[in-house]
Amino acid sequence: MKIAVANNRREKYWRNREMSWDEFTEKLSRTYRTSETVQEYRKLSKARQDEIKDIGGFVGGYLKDGRRKRGYIKMRSLLTLDADYASTDFWSLVKDRFTCCIYSTHKHTSERPRLRLVILLKRPVTEEEYPAVARMVAKDIGIEMFDDTTYEPTRLMYWPSTSADGEFIFEKSGAGALDADEILAMYDDWRDSSRWPVSERQKKLIKSSMDKQADPLEKPGIVGVFCRTYSIDAAIEKFLSDIYEPCDHVPGRYSYIPADSTAGVVVYDRKFAYSHHASDPVCGKLCNAFDLVRLHKFGNMDEAVDENTPVGKLPSFVAMQQLAEEDGEVQLVKCQERRQMIEDDFRESAINPIKMFFDKKKFIPMYMADWFLNHYHAIVINDELYIYNGGRYVNGERLFKEKCTVALSSEYQTSRINEALNYIKNTVELITPDDAINTGNFLNLKNGILNLDTYEFKPHSPEIKTTIQVPVQYDPKAQCPAIDAFLEMVVADNIAVIEEMVGFCLISSMKYEKAFLFHGDGGNGKGTLIAVLQNFFGAENVSNVALQALTENRFYAAELFGKMVNLHADIPNRIIEDSSLFKELTSGDRIQAERKHKPPFSFCNRAKLIFSANEFSSSKDNSVGFHRRWVTIPFPKKFTDRELRERLFSEAEMSGLLLRALRGLERLKKQDAFSEPDSVKNLAEEYRRKSDSAYQFLKEYCSLDSECKTGKQELYDAYRDKCREWGCLSVSQANFNGKVRMIFPGVTEYRKASGRKWNGLKMEVEISDFSVEE
Repeated sequence: MKIAVANNRREKYWRNREMSWDEFTEKLSRTYRTSETVQEYRKLSKARQDEIKDIGGFVGGYLKDGRRKRGYIKMRSLLTLDADYASTDFWSLVKDRFTCCIYSTHKHTSERPRLRLVILLKRPVTEEEYPAVARMVAKDIGIEMFDDTTYEPTRLMYWPSTSADGEFIFEKSGAGALDADEILAMYDDWRDSSRWPVSERQKKLIKSSMDKQADPLEKPGIVGVFCRTYSIDAAIEKFLSDIYEPCDHVPGRYSYIPADSTAGVVVYDRKFAYSHHASDPVCGKLCNAFDLVRLHKFGNMDEAVDENTPVGKLPSFVAMQQLAEEDGEVQLVKCQERRQMIEDDFRESAINPIKMFFDKKKFIPMYMADWFLNHYHAIVINDELYIYNGGRYVNGERLFKEKCTVALSSEYQTSRINEALNYIKNTVELITPDDAINTGNFLNLKNGILNLDTYEFKPHSPEIKTTIQVPVQYDPKAQCPAIDAFLEMVVADNIAVIEEMVGFCLISSMKYEKAFLFHGDGGNGKGTLIAVLQNFFGAENVSNVALQALTENRFYAAELFGKMVNLHADIPNRIIEDSSLFKELTSGDRIQAERKHKPPFSFCNRAKLIFSANEFSSSKDNSVGFHRRWVTIPFPKKFTDRELRERLFSEAEMSGLLLRALRGLERLKKQDAFSEPDSVKNLAEEYRRKSDSAYQFLKEYCSLDSECKTGKQELYDAYRDKCREWGCLSVSQANFNGKVRMIFPGVTEYRKASGRKWNGLKMEVEISDFSVEE
């Protein structure tokens, strides 16, 4: 039999090998034991887990030119299926059917079996035959037990590895090689991929992906224009007619022409395409028209690009953008949409620019300014024109120039538009940046204005001059059962704190001078909650700057201007060198900010700081002023419910979360402080201890006792010895003495011939016990 092997998953070129079934299964029967325990492995990030289990692997067939990519599978001699949801009797279901073996994967436990099934094929199968055979075999065994991506012909399988205390399973059977022809004969036509079995999970996944993706017709920029110009069918007909052909016998489906199978491309609502063809470059991807054409025409440009490169910066995107912008049909639609927008508002067909904007052939800027202001409410912020649109004020200079260009028609001159714009800026109300983001006692929502004192709800009004709007519908009867279940699952003891935190983010005031840290190991819901908050507040109201970046880079503070919240997941475990800006931001003090290549400006921050971390970040500032600003929220439990996660982001859930936040805000105002459950208090104390060596030492080894006297120098020497044992830096003696006075305010100092002492301070152990051998 023939396989391809590599030393790790990142190898670009794999080595084709021949070996017997017995040699192959002998290798699979021996696992590689890694050093971490099962519990430790579970707590690691997915990236770290991948690194641990990557001890090399195999593909059950030959690869053309050694490349593990679609279109390069010469043949498959093995069927390899991941049973990630295997039942406890899985082996008994398969052992008498084929010549096969199973072995446990790295995540396997006896409670949640995760097994890999390897079946010997009677004859090699092609890249196109493979998924048809694999899916039918999976259906016969029980398709819901198998991972939905396991049918890919290019799928690599790691060699067996197991945690130090993990359970390893290997079983082997010789019931006979699988006859692929018999399996393919179970189809009326195996080439018709519309008949291939799929799990209920995969059906839901495609529907979920469509729900999550933005409507292609509403996307901004060139992508949206292209999708409004070309439906999936129209894009295929014009750009990809040599790649896909329509299926006459299955409406709404296309076949990938180079493949042997048919009807593998499904079209949804003429907006999305999803390909099941194994050799199709877009197999397994839900694509709009723009991306479908991009990946086929220019996808090969991205091969050498870093996998973390944003889509908008990929070479394929740049090339596709150019193709779209140069396309005549796209240009026509783009022009029509721009003109229609202007016509709808201004009915410029009835405008005679000479009559409206000129006096005896002289252009009058005031006339054009008055004409524009007759249709729009406008203000000026930072010397830029803002217009009222959708319940808030947005930058309107581009819109002003577009509308005036069309209105002037053949009388267009850049100088005339600039003169009119300057006239407006000198005429309308000037709003300071602080006033533009200070929403006071009202909350601007998607469907109206809510008074946070009286809960009176009113329609939007241009009289409320703000650039801030939360993209959530206010519904006094809304509920959020998914979010309720999620919070109960991950922070059951601290739900009140979460409600108060979100409520605090809704107001402009920084009165409570707090920042928030979600703390716990990976996979426990911290990132999910941050994603929920990102969705709740909306991208326009959120910045995403790490804590250390705020304190180290002078440009990052400007990112917080005009935002309601700064969210950052998994801040780096790097020391905080300077906490002064952090304190200013949490207090709402006026700060100086600067964007690259633009003049500096000042503003009072209203963005609440919310971070998550697996480990505490150390700080050179361990003052009370620093630590009192933190609300540390523990996330002690694992969160793995993917189905629940998908339900957290709906509009209805966001409306329910808003009511929870309002309830939290009301409680916060009444208490005049955040709730402080024991778990929050204990975590804050742990943070303080871990980041402040003097505080930790004094808390652990000292106490008040009016009968005791302790030498000042001896105490400080004991502290320094302890720091050497802990492997951390000690503070100066002056700072240490200050900590003593702060933590034990009843202690006094006095001098004797024998030296200075602390009166009323007791050491819980003998000072001599602290000496560290050099």
